[in-house]
Formats: sequence, structure tokens, C-alpha cells
Amino acid sequence: MYPLCQNLARLGLIAVMIALLITPPAWAEPTTIALLTAKEVPVWGELPQFALTDQEGNQLRRSDLLGTVWVASFIFTHCPDVCPLIASRMASLRDSLAAKKLLGTQVRLVSFTVDPERDTPLILHNYAARFGANSPQQWAFLSGQPQELSNLISQGFRLAVTKMALSPTGDRQSAHLPNYNIVHSQRLALVDCSGQLRGLYPALEPATPNLLMADLRIVLQESGCNHSNGIRNPANSQGIEQEVF
Repeated sequence: MYPLCQNLARLGLIAVMIALLITPPAWAEPTTIALLTAKEVPVWGELPQFALTDQEGNQLRRSDLLGTVWVASFIFTHCPDVCPLIASRMASLRDSLAAKKLLGTQVRLVSFTVDPERDTPLILHNYAARFGANSPQQWAFLSGQPQELSNLISQGFRLAVTKMALSPTGDRQSAHLPNYNIVHSQRLALVDCSGQLRGLYPALEPATPNLLMADLRIVLQESGCNHSNGIRNPANSQGIEQEVF
């Protein structure tokens, strides 16, 4: 029985080693993931033009982002719970990209406020500093005209945003009052070098870091960021229902 136990122990050790080799850690190296992942990243559609203001008071347009892959998040500074978690997830991604010398050159991060009426560039500047986002060229926090942002998020990124007024007792109601909360999507968005939406990922799901980095790696490898010969999936680019959080 003793040799049998030894053999079983060896088999168990081998199984653990294989599991460690085939399961990349959070924000695993893109090169590692590329070897483990073989799939297509569909084109969902082209984002509309926009001209918004970053945390330093400078204009950032969609055209300024052409030529780089970028990851977008959606937050607001009065958010007490989920938004700091989303920003922390973006900061983790930022650190990983910086370590690979991709940040600001091949990949940029962009956080859009869903509350432009309160989130001025100065407020976003202070909020960005909490997460070490000191360069809009690497990680931009954008505000602008409410209608432009609303159209961009709902029609371009296909994500839902709802303003919920708060009654004096703190209960949500459908009204436009100064005291309000924002209910918004917790997705991250992957955008390619041509300004096309390539994927949406639940920001706080444990599997998201690996999935997003794998897709990002594939999009980066597309020749010259020219999608004339890229992968398109008509089912994804047309007729997609707007996401309900």
C-alpha cells in the first residue's frame, strides 16, 4: 500500500502544478495569456465623435485616442461604494500596463463621469489623484456637457445610466431634485485603435482581469490597428439591446 500512496501523492502534485501553469493570475502578462487564449474579439460598433474635458481642463476628443487601444470605465465622484472599487480595478490595470511599458503609448485608460453636473474638471482632478492618475495621457477622467455624455454612454457604449432623486428620507423616487444618486453600469469597455467598441466586462467580477487582458492582447496584435480586414460579427454590431446594468 505504501508505494501506491506515493504514486497517488505524485499524481496529486503534478495536477496542482498543471493547474498553476494553465491558470494565469489577475492582470496576467499579455504574452502569457496570448499563449493560452485563441479566440476572436468581435467589433460591436464604432463609437460616436465626442469632445470632452479631462481632469487638467484640456479637451480630449475621440480622434485624439485613435491609434491606441483604450479601456473605459464609468464613475462619479459622489458614489460612495462601487465607484472607488471600479477605480481601484482600473488602477491595478494601470500598474500592470505600466510595468509592460504599454501605458500611454499603446494603451490608455479613460474614465467617464456619469454625473457631469457635479463632476467638474477640478473635482475629477482631486478624485484622480486618489488613485495616482496624474497624467491624462495615461489615465484621463472626462467630464463635459450632460447630453453629450449621456448619448455617448447610452448609444455608443450601449450602457444604462439613470438619475434617481432622493426624497428627504433618502428613498429613491423618479423626480429631478438637487439631491440625487446615479445608478449606472459597472462595466469596463475595450476600445480599439480605430475607435470601435470591442467588448464589455463586469468590472468587479473575479474573472474579468484575465478576460479583459486576453482580449486586449488580441486587439493590440491586429495589424496596424487597421480593421478593414479585422474580425466583425454582425450579430454583435447590430441589434444589441441596451444593457440593463
